Amino acid sequence: MRKGSLVIGSSGDLARTFLVALDMNTGAEVWRDRSLSRANMVMAGTKVILLDEDGVLALAKPDAKGLNLVSKAEELHNNAWTPPTLVGTTLYLRDRTKIMALDLK
Repeated sequence: MRKGSLVIGSSGDLARTFLVALDMNTGAEVWRDRSLSRANMVMAGTKVILLDEDGVLALAKPDAKGLNLVSKAEELHNNAWTPPTLVGTTLYLRDRTKIMALDLK
């Protein structure tokens, strides 16, 4: 995901992974964060909605200083590998056994 000159994504393959921000212009690593497991994300205005593979849903305001978590909650309980989808003010989440729609109004 891109936010300004930052490119943010999960890095790693086994066990707990990092969320990493790279400077798009230089390729240099700006920060690493371990607060979530491997995660998919979607932009929502100036914030980012993240869903990690353990089913933890998080709202963050990433910038050059770090991820800046606003809130997080465990919403799903099985492998959640599908990216969260935002349609208007409805957020769709899915794991291996359940799909849910959250009204974010």
